[in-house]
Amino acid sequence: MQMLGEIIKSATSPYSILVLSAGAGRSPLINKMLVVDTPEELQISRVTKRDTNNRQQVESIMASQPTREERLTWADNVIVNEGSMDLLEQKVLDLHQYYSKLADDVI
Repeated sequence: MQMLGEIIKSATSPYSILVLSAGAGRSPLINKMLVVDTPEELQISRVTKRDTNNRQQVESIMASQPTREERLTWADNVIVNEGSMDLLEQKVLDLHQYYSKLADDVI
């Protein structure tokens, strides 16, 4: 975790993004937690189309990760990803502007 902290400190962007695919709760390195969420059925459908995993494999992977409810409880911000790519891009842009303003206020 120390090495990751050093990488974040050396970042030249207004804020840093730490990507956790399964999530592990809060970390001292996280000031704001963004969760990209999708309904479980849509998540299963997308993963089975994208990967070679079948439904049972996807459900097994999901069962080994923090639950959707846990992730949503940890979240400061949530992007619900259940629409078009254009809609998702707009939600990301909105939060980027919000996070950039937060970073400016800290500096």
